[in-house]
Amino acid sequence: MLEAQRVHGSLIKGGLHAHIFRCNLLLQLYVSSGFLQDAHRLLLSMPASNAVSWNTVLSGYVKSRSLSEALQFFRNMPEIDTHSRNSVISCFAVHGCCSEAIAHFSEMRRSCLSPDRFTYSTILTVCGFEVGRQIHGLVFKSGVDHDVFTAANLVRLYVDYDRLGDAYQVFVEVSIRDIVVWNALISGFSRNGRCDVSFNLFKKMLGEGMLPDAYTFASLLDVCAAQLATRKAVQLHALAIRFGISWDLFMSNCLLHFYSKCESVLDLVKVFSEMRERNVVSWSILMATLAQSGFENKSVELFHEMESSGIKPNSFIFVGVLGACARMAALDRGKQVHGHVLSFGMELDVITGSAIIDMYAKCGEMDSALKLFSDLNNKDIVPWNGMISGYAQCGMAEKALQLFEEMKQLGTVKPNEITFVALLSACSHGGLLQEGCRYFESMVSDHGIEPIAEHYACIVDLFGRAGLLKDAFDFVLSMPFDPDGVIWTALLGACRKHGNIRMARNVAGHALACKQNSSSYVLLSNMYYGSGRWTEGLEARLLMDRKGAKKMTGRSWINVRGRVHSFTASDNSHPQVQLVYEILENLSSQIVQVIS
Repeated sequence: MLEAQRVHGSLIKGGLHAHIFRCNLLLQLYVSSGFLQDAHRLLLSMPASNAVSWNTVLSGYVKSRSLSEALQFFRNMPEIDTHSRNSVISCFAVHGCCSEAIAHFSEMRRSCLSPDRFTYSTILTVCGFEVGRQIHGLVFKSGVDHDVFTAANLVRLYVDYDRLGDAYQVFVEVSIRDIVVWNALISGFSRNGRCDVSFNLFKKMLGEGMLPDAYTFASLLDVCAAQLATRKAVQLHALAIRFGISWDLFMSNCLLHFYSKCESVLDLVKVFSEMRERNVVSWSILMATLAQSGFENKSVELFHEMESSGIKPNSFIFVGVLGACARMAALDRGKQVHGHVLSFGMELDVITGSAIIDMYAKCGEMDSALKLFSDLNNKDIVPWNGMISGYAQCGMAEKALQLFEEMKQLGTVKPNEITFVALLSACSHGGLLQEGCRYFESMVSDHGIEPIAEHYACIVDLFGRAGLLKDAFDFVLSMPFDPDGVIWTALLGACRKHGNIRMARNVAGHALACKQNSSSYVLLSNMYYGSGRWTEGLEARLLMDRKGAKKMTGRSWINVRGRVHSFTASDNSHPQVQLVYEILENLSSQIVQVIS
């Protein structure tokens, strides 16, 4: 600003303020520095101005993203040329005002102004298919069809409407193809799941001597992630290292995203540790993947490490780390993260607020969850579901149902599939048989929601807890789709609870036919053991081994003096494992004494 004012003063003192060329340079200096009002005042004070003067200030308003000011200035311009129209069309395009951009394009043609390559390139980003085809014809007639940016946007247009043949034809007709055009076509086929075609184009590009960039690799990694094509992705990673692109931040984040999708935690951690630069996206992918892979404690530790590195967390980071705290039931850690949210003034954000509510609910702190829920403005279905689910998990079925009825009375939010899973779960755990059946029926009749497997599993559990095993079995057989292993296993659990071995055999057969799931084998063998039928119990376990069904190792967490420790069954990794088991044995003896 000071430099612009100094130059301005020198022009006036030297009597050069009437020189259009020098004044235009000063206008450009004001605009590039962001001082639009000063540029506007200088323009109005100039003894003489030209189209360059006015277009310079107009481009400043467009770059500032101020649509209203740009339009007002445009309407007051003494002369409109192609550059002026392009600026306004670009401004509308940036703001997503498609119809207005097309209207100005039409007005431009009616006023006998010739659209140029910038006009066509911009208007193609906002038009639909039919208008786009018409503009394609105009592009061909005008002779700018060989412009790479126009060609790239034509390719994107056809790809967006699944006209891959037309997109390829545009690509073939471009005489000079740069990386922008190649990327547009490769990205288009990748987004449409055409993995083989995308890689063939990539090979063709390399064969023609065109070097790929980070966006080329990003498109190919996306289709690899969608199809879990790990081998091809590893080859891409090696090529990225060879071309010196692997260190690019965008490229590194794409690699993180791919390894996250493939649940390859070791590769993900390796890429992250080798990154020269990291941003909030990098940390978010790593923390979310670790939390989803059973390393919740490490995910929370990384949150503090990220803050120490100077990266400011966003909503996605907070949602991820709060979810990790919720899964570990680490209330103290969750409260600390809540404090960080408050320090950034994000508590009233619906996304983050919903995550905090869910954390308190899963930690059994329903009073804290309710207080935050009451303070949250513009609530969507997510916090409502969090509260209803929290009440269900805490055995407060009546409160879950009461909150649902309050939501219905307000009428501002409609329930979804997750809402009814929480409701039916509350009814099941609360022994509310009639209410559960009524809500299940109302899903379709009152809310138009088709039940999915989770809803059927809740009803099976509801009947099972009530001891109505035959009703549960008949209900499963009446389902409109084939029951999966989860539903049969839920019924098998009810059979075990009520000691109905005859039905358990039948149900177990269905459960084992669905999936090689260890839960069914374990439940069945435990039933046999519990009834003294040791041989049959052992046979069920041996069958599980022959089928290759592995029992997932259970994991537990304990919070000691603010630090969360995780452990598994028969875990011997702790340095004081002998002392741990001695204390556990002592506690077990005390529990037995209290019970007896």
